[in-house]
Amino acid sequence: MGHGGAGRHRPGFATDLHNLYKAGRRDLPVIAAAYGEANNCVAGTGGVSEAMRGAEPFGGTAVRDAFVQLRDAFVQLRDDVQTILGRGSVALNETGQALCRAAETYAGADAEAMREMKLIGNDLAQVPRPSSLRPLRRPTGGPR
Repeated sequence: MGHGGAGRHRPGFATDLHNLYKAGRRDLPVIAAAYGEANNCVAGTGGVSEAMRGAEPFGGTAVRDAFVQLRDAFVQLRDDVQTILGRGSVALNETGQALCRAAETYAGADAEAMREMKLIGNDLAQVPRPSSLRPLRRPTGGPR
């Protein structure tokens, strides 16, 4: 951001700060919550993985070997997807917090930008931070 010091900022600087803050406070947490919910949905398939681990295929060695390979690949894919979703959720939340801190820091260094940002940002006072996100579930682990 091209910022020329206290009281000397380009037109729209406060709007840019507001948009950064809004993305960090509202937009990224909503996306993070969606990733977290998807993580928890994938975690709900853990029973399938456990059932597959306990299944004994019939039909000879070739069928048994194919089943074990398929089962192990499914469990690994499921765990990888869950890990990616969980890490993505955490990263999006942390990025949102960093955007809010950056916008507040820049605005705090420039009284005029802070005043303008507050005028623009009155709508954000009504935006609650998502707090209903359930804890992320951990993957069940790879094939046994």
